[in-house]
Formats: sequence, structure tokens, C-alpha cells
Amino acid sequence: MSADGFRAGVVRSQTDYVVLENVLGLRGLDVAFWYPRARYHTDEDDARHTSIDSLWHMLQASMYTVNALSSDTSDTFLGPRGDGAKGKVKNGSGTDGVWFDMFGKGFALFELRGLFAWSLTLLIASPLILIVIVFFLHRQGKFYFFASKGPQAEDGGEAVPISLYGWRGLSYFPIAFIIASALTIGSAFLVTKVNPLIVYSSHFAV
Repeated sequence: MSADGFRAGVVRSQTDYVVLENVLGLRGLDVAFWYPRARYHTDEDDARHTSIDSLWHMLQASMYTVNALSSDTSDTFLGPRGDGAKGKVKNGSGTDGVWFDMFGKGFALFELRGLFAWSLTLLIASPLILIVIVFFLHRQGKFYFFASKGPQAEDGGEAVPISLYGWRGLSYFPIAFIIASALTIGSAFLVTKVNPLIVYSSHFAV
């Protein structure tokens, strides 16, 4: 998400790597850390206002990155460019990627089209699974989604139907949808109109 925001211009700054990417057309990794964001590219963006752990983390990441790229013997970075731009380095056509941290224990990395395939599969499979479940529940006579009363309970020898309030639960959806939409739109308005620079000082608030 941060990379997409940077590419879309939401993060209103650039790094030194933009020269290699936009001018020469090189493909690579820009290794850096920028927390706290309020000090990034200011007179306090120096070793005094950071920590040894942060510097060591960037050094270690840089060493592993250089080692991995320099030892690559495949043709991943060879061949004609995907955009066909002339005057730029012919280093093959890359693909958009998706990556995220797994609770600090691992790192997931795969192509964006793989995420699209998984999303499409889940969007198709989930309704089909629900339809099958509803079908079997209906055949067993246990489909109570919109029922106002359910199975009967014994109360002193007399059968008493159980109130399920099915339609009442359905009425909660538009209320929850309106409240959630209003909060989301209001938050976006606050960020873009009232204080757009908050992304630099408090990304957790955003």
C-alpha cells in the first residue's frame, strides 16, 4: 500500500532512486527507512535523530539486497522493455508485485495477477459455497435466516416457539452501512481537505 501510494503521488516526496528509475529506466529496489515521517528530508534527518537499530537494519537489508541482485544469473533483467521506451535500459519487462509481512515471522511475495486470481476465485467460490449450505439447510428444515420464529421449546409440557427476530437483524444492515460509509467519507475529507500533511507526521492516524 505504501508503494502504491508513493507511485500515485499521495506521498509527496521522492527518493534518490527516482533518477535511476525515471531517467534511465532501471529496475531495482530502493532501500531506506523514513520513520518518524515528520523528520524525513528535514534538517533533523540525520544519524543523531535515529537509532543504531535502524541504521543496522538498513545496512543489513542493503547487504542482502546487493548480494541477491549481484548473484542473480537468470534472464529476469534482460530483454526488451515492457513499455517499449527507447533510450532507456533494456532490462526486461517486470510485473507488479504484492508483498506483506506475516506477523513479524515471515515475508510473503507474489505477483499482482496472482492476487487477482485468488480474489476472483474467492469471489466466485464463496457465493457458491453459501448457496450449497443454504440448499442443505432448507432440505433439513433448518433455514432460519429470515424467520421470525424458530423451533419450539418445551415449557412445562407445552411447546413454545422461539423468537428469532430474523427481519430485525436484516434491518441493522442499512444502518451499519450508512454509519460506516459516513465515517469513511468523513475521514477521507478530513485528510484531503483539512489536514493533508498529517500523512507525514502521523500515518497511524491516517
